[in-house]
Amino acid sequence: MQRLRITVNGRSYDVTVEELGAESAPAPPVAAGPVSTPRPMVGSEPPPPPAPARATPPAGSASGAEVLAPLPGVVTEVRVESGQAVAAGEVLLVLEAMKMDNDIPAPRAGTVREVRVQHGDQVAARQVLVVLE
Repeated sequence: MQRLRITVNGRSYDVTVEELGAESAPAPPVAAGPVSTPRPMVGSEPPPPPAPARATPPAGSASGAEVLAPLPGVVTEVRVESGQAVAAGEVLLVLEAMKMDNDIPAPRAGTVREVRVQHGDQVAARQVLVVLE
């Protein structure tokens, strides 16, 4: 048996680990019962309280809805142009992030007032991509 100290998300835990090898016997079955939660070590700092859930601010301006980038990435395809009518959920553009293509849909039906990005643009999270009216 080995005693180890493991830190997970800033909390330290003392644990005992049994090394199993080819010649060791299988572990005995564990009886069903309550599961205890590991206690932090004495002297360790308590984790910060969880952040309150943030409500997404309403998109748009007084006369239109702004479609924002959900994460940073590169625009690989723009499927709409100014003046084009779009349906709710229709893909406006494709954003590559973390080696994955992400379709950016229209949040509602409307007409594209302005496309603020073009193919190859690097965008930041929450950057305005398209404005609908």
